[in-house]
Amino acid sequence: MLSDADTNEGLPRPMGHVIGLVESEDNCGQLTNDLIHSGVSSDRIMVLHGDDGLEQFQRMMLGSSWGETAQEMTREGEEELRDGGYVVWVKADNREEGLRIATAAKTRGGHAFSYFGELADERMTR
Repeated sequence: MLSDADTNEGLPRPMGHVIGLVESEDNCGQLTNDLIHSGVSSDRIMVLHGDDGLEQFQRMMLGSSWGETAQEMTREGEEELRDGGYVVWVKADNREEGLRIATAAKTRGGHAFSYFGELADERMTR
């Protein structure tokens, strides 16, 4: 795992985002299109994949593993990326928007979507 000294400036932290896993490129593309068509602007969606995606993901999750949800997401996200899958990271203004995004993701094979709020983190899909 990376240390605080290794973090990149400008990368988002989990708070205020819905983060989850998608196994295939096709499902990831379909999910991204669904979100954009539902009103989520493309600049609020980040898709991580491959070795570069794994490095970014680790940097973005650094210092966020104090809760059970963040610990699970870090472990599962790293595993998904190592197995060739995708991590989808979407800015969400509140829990309700997070739930809408997670529900859309589930229809495209998304799993382990979690909302990281100001006061609590919540797993929204299995």
